[in-house]
Amino acid sequence: MWREDLLRQLTCNVCSRRYGVYAIALFCPDCGAPNLAVHYRRECDLIEQQITLAREASEAELSFRLLGNAHEDVVTALETYLKTVYRFLVGKLCQVEEAAKLKSAKAIGNAFQNIDRAREKLAKLGIDPFAGLSDDDRDYLRINIEKRHVLGHNLGLADERYAEAVQEAQPGRTVVLLADEVVRFVEIARRLVQYLEAQAFPVIDAA
Repeated sequence: MWREDLLRQLTCNVCSRRYGVYAIALFCPDCGAPNLAVHYRRECDLIEQQITLAREASEAELSFRLLGNAHEDVVTALETYLKTVYRFLVGKLCQVEEAAKLKSAKAIGNAFQNIDRAREKLAKLGIDPFAGLSDDDRDYLRINIEKRHVLGHNLGLADERYAEAVQEAQPGRTVVLLADEVVRFVEIARRLVQYLEAQAFPVIDAA
């Protein structure tokens, strides 16, 4: 059954065609222009609405939970976009048999939840969207990806792995999560997707 209420309504930033998709697509169905950044902007809009709700929440615990959900959504969306582009490029640039192996769930695993492993996979295709970020922004991205594990799997309590990554964190204590921090996380991820779009599709044209 098709859920029309879950269609994501977007407007191509090249030809201005309005269209609807489920979750994610790479190109405008009319002019064929890459629309990755347009799609991710919608992800950001939804996350920013969650942040607004968290700011307005009357209970501190509810605010923390809403911010945690928004924060997790940044990582989930970023992982999905990186993985989708990777699979698309592999399918375009590699032989069928090799592409099938590289695109498999086993070969990818959770590589796109880790900056170093994501860069390694994408570098083999000739792109590195992380290079467009400053060292400070990459460090911030890395710490917040680690924080996602704590928020999503440990109810916000820091564990030894997180404490090792973030020196001021102490195992067993609730991590600090502020609305402004999530806003910055969203913005860094948005710029990363822009760099990804700018690098990925010229690679296809050149191939």
